[in-house]
Amino acid sequence: MRPIESADGDYSALNCIAWMRVVCCRIGMERAARAEILLPSDVGYLQAEGMEKTFQYTQNDLKKNVDLRTAKKMYTYTGRLGPYCLDYTRSGRHMLLGGRKGQLAVIDWQKQKLHFEIQLKETIRDVKFLHNEQFVAVAQKRYVYIYDQGGSEVHCLRDLVDVNVIDYLPYHFLMVTVVGLNT
Repeated sequence: MRPIESADGDYSALNCIAWMRVVCCRIGMERAARAEILLPSDVGYLQAEGMEKTFQYTQNDLKKNVDLRTAKKMYTYTGRLGPYCLDYTRSGRHMLLGGRKGQLAVIDWQKQKLHFEIQLKETIRDVKFLHNEQFVAVAQKRYVYIYDQGGSEVHCLRDLVDVNVIDYLPYHFLMVTVVGLNT
């Protein structure tokens, strides 16, 4: 399509803008059509047959039915100091585990490498990575503590008492907590 030429032979600015909109719209539609081919048609899900329940499936059953790359990512963590609360970094590479009985660990789960593991000898209620894997916040029995990548205590937030839940808003550099009665 070409811009409309006026009677005196020049192209008006409005005609050029309209022409550009039509061209950009066509290009956008072509790109969307090409990208649609790459979209998956069905998402993966687990479907039980008959009276079978999905909670009866084990990791070994799943491992037999997935591709090799997914099977390599599966692992078993047998900790006896749970139940555990956990958090992942935004990239999904590092995992933070906090056991109810005081175990704190940071794991690079893709390489299956333990960065640090410490026993705090105090109840852990919640754990959260801060802006990256360098610092973690831990809601312990009384206060919230900040630890670095080596497991050393960096800071104690004594204004936050009996915290149950921690969350971190990375774009605002803001840590939010929920304080409630423990039942």
